Amino acid sequence: MYLWLHIILAVALIVLLVLDLRKTNGSLPIAMTIRGIYVVMIIDGIILLGKAWHRSPVLASAKVLFSLVVIGFIEVLMAKRARNQVTKSDFYRIAIELVLLIILGLFTAGFRPWIHLF
Repeated sequence: MYLWLHIILAVALIVLLVLDLRKTNGSLPIAMTIRGIYVVMIIDGIILLGKAWHRSPVLASAKVLFSLVVIGFIEVLMAKRARNQVTKSDFYRIAIELVLLIILGLFTAGFRPWIHLF
């Protein structure tokens, strides 16, 4: 259940981030919703960390650290967006970081729940 919650929140985070970054000055309600999603994802991630730690402590540690880096960069990106200083390289960087984070998350979870769908 927690894994599905994490996946749904990740999709919501990506959609809201794209909506927020498309606006010139951004949207405060969207930005605050993104921050609320961080909090829930961090709590959910702590619960999932116990299960992932038994599978691979190294991958679990890497996922935690990289997740914090991505959250930090999203915050920097939203601050730059408020000052209209976002560049195309910032968009590419966050897109690459999110893809890498998703791949790392799939490896950490042992490709669950996707392996049970097929």
